[in-house]
Amino acid sequence: MEALSASKAETSRMLDSVLANHSSRTHTGATEYLTEMDNIILTWIYRVHRKNFEKALGALRAIETDDITVQQKNAIESVKRYVTTMKEVEDSDIVQIVFEENNNATDDSRVIISTFSGHPLKPLVKLYAKKRGVSVKSLQFSYKGKMIFMTDVMNKYLNTIGMQDHDVIMVHHESDSNKEIMVDNSNRQLQRKTKKKKKSKVVRNNESKLNKEKVKQDKPAIPSIEDYKRQHSMILSKLHNEVQLRLKDIRMRLNALDLERQPPKSKNKGIKKSAHAKEGPDDQMLLPESSLGGKAGKAYFVVQVGEVQNLYKTTKTSALTSLLHGQSCLPTLDLHGCTRMEAIVKLNESLKVWVDSAMRGYDPFVITAVIVCGCGSQVLSETVQEWIKSSSQVRNAPKSQRITQ
Repeated sequence: MEALSASKAETSRMLDSVLANHSSRTHTGATEYLTEMDNIILTWIYRVHRKNFEKALGALRAIETDDITVQQKNAIESVKRYVTTMKEVEDSDIVQIVFEENNNATDDSRVIISTFSGHPLKPLVKLYAKKRGVSVKSLQFSYKGKMIFMTDVMNKYLNTIGMQDHDVIMVHHESDSNKEIMVDNSNRQLQRKTKKKKKSKVVRNNESKLNKEKVKQDKPAIPSIEDYKRQHSMILSKLHNEVQLRLKDIRMRLNALDLERQPPKSKNKGIKKSAHAKEGPDDQMLLPESSLGGKAGKAYFVVQVGEVQNLYKTTKTSALTSLLHGQSCLPTLDLHGCTRMEAIVKLNESLKVWVDSAMRGYDPFVITAVIVCGCGSQVLSETVQEWIKSSSQVRNAPKSQRITQ
């Protein structure tokens, strides 16, 4: 417990020194960039718990339970992530990597960074660029005469690359004279890689074409809209052929319902043709007085009045409808001697009375009425026809239901 508390106090002191060093910037809390003080903390933790990183994590967790600031928590998280990655390479040693500028062998041109052999190379390169105050993109690095590319080597660990203690990494600026030679070497390597990639792409393209052809052969043809219509019409034609006889029987039954029986004609056996011929001219003179001297046309109209919804649905005859309403005879409106305007006024007044009596009656709330206009010059007849068409509660009675007066 004393050793744990001592390590706890020492670690807290180290973290305070890191925060004092970072007071001028915001702590990122990531392992991609480690300052020199961060490396001191990690080195100290590694030396105290060289063979057991779990103890180091335990010490950090003990610090985390105390009252600490947000910056201290960020520093602890950074150290914890780094220590957790170091568990995988717990046999690694502390090494010093030397960064030396090309054509400049002075001590000022060298930068020595202490780290673990299991540390990735990319954070070290960024740390060097920050110390020099330049951008990483403006620098190029070589190790043992070979260029180090960011995409291939930078994310690898030092021990996997083969770097050891006091190994030198050469730094080249854009103004160096040897840049063209190194670019040529890099271009050659890139050409070799591109050739390999092109070959692999050609092989992949051929394989993909073969696979696409196989998929096309395996996939069935998708039917078009015309194919669906053709199939639908074939199915309907089969259905119509099967149901044709039934539909014919149903149609005949419906037509039979509309047929009306007429009484047989009476035969006058005792009358001779000669006598009938003599009586013919006298019978033709027996015409109604209202039609004398007039034009051919309608002398009266039989109409149905009442509920609009049932006006065209009722199957009862006009006489039966009137009898159900308790009427002994049909209501009649006589328009003889009226002008066109007077006839329209009388028709509208009678319509109100007829509709009222129909609504007071029984289902289907429709009654039959007669409008007498006479033959004459057919002015009133045309007026009545126009009035029937314009009125929604009036319609002509069916021929089968008309009653002659």
